[in-house]
Amino acid sequence: MAQSRRKGTRLIARPSSYRRAVITGASGFLGGHLLRTLLACGTNVVPLSRSTGFNILRDRLPIEEGDHVFHLAGKTGVAGSWVTPSEYYELNVVGTARVLDHCKNAGASMSYASAYVYGQPRDLPISEADTPFPDNPYAQSKLLGEQICQFYAEHFGLSVIALRLFNIYGPYQSDEFVIPRILRQLLDPSQSSIELNDLEPKRDFVFVADVVEAFLRSAPPKDFGVFNVGSGRSYSIADIIKFARGLTGIQKTVTSSPLKRRNEISDVVADYTKIFNEYGWRPATDIRHGLRLVIDAIR
Repeated sequence: MAQSRRKGTRLIARPSSYRRAVITGASGFLGGHLLRTLLACGTNVVPLSRSTGFNILRDRLPIEEGDHVFHLAGKTGVAGSWVTPSEYYELNVVGTARVLDHCKNAGASMSYASAYVYGQPRDLPISEADTPFPDNPYAQSKLLGEQICQFYAEHFGLSVIALRLFNIYGPYQSDEFVIPRILRQLLDPSQSSIELNDLEPKRDFVFVADVVEAFLRSAPPKDFGVFNVGSGRSYSIADIIKFARGLTGIQKTVTSSPLKRRNEISDVVADYTKIFNEYGWRPATDIRHGLRLVIDAIR
């Protein structure tokens, strides 16, 4: 299990049992936060991303025995997956298989960034024991990636883990995601109102630094497993707007659309008991503090 140290009020996990960290998707939102944290811990890191010319479907990974790969690369977003589903299957499934193959041949271990694969929940909170029922191509591509990870663990002896990430948010996230879209509109003096879609859906929003710590605490894994990474609470889009108004003192009106997204889910709450019991991880950032950090970054 990773060692740890105190930094302010946060317990930061430190890698101790792998030689070097390799990050695919290192220029992405989560990858960038993970890269900065690992470098701050003094870890030797190899960042790989499309921005540096790395192609996960073509190029060989520069990994060696004893390395640990944080596999974060892939296509994200539910809406886009309905438009070009084959691209999601190619990058998220075939790309993951290629990374696993390189890990197998090099003698490296791997952490896989999965996503919300459960579909419409029958009960809340959602645990790993609930049957996955992906209801969009993106979620299905991530579940297929999980299944390939499990196959490599069982049949090739690869040390690999899959973390099912709920709704991540934090500084420097794209406006494609709802929290930065809300906050940037709220803070932009040229916009008189906030324009959004449905305000009713509730989501389990988990702060990016907490997600990074989940990756660090669970790497390299003890055995193959899938683990939820979420806050254990849900908030509606209307709740987020209310909190943001209170934190900024800005009271803009909101214009919303009555249209529902395809296969919209009304509420999502993660049960993170399993990763707490196995690796001692729990979220440390409450929603208001996390929003304050995003607001400060935008300003």
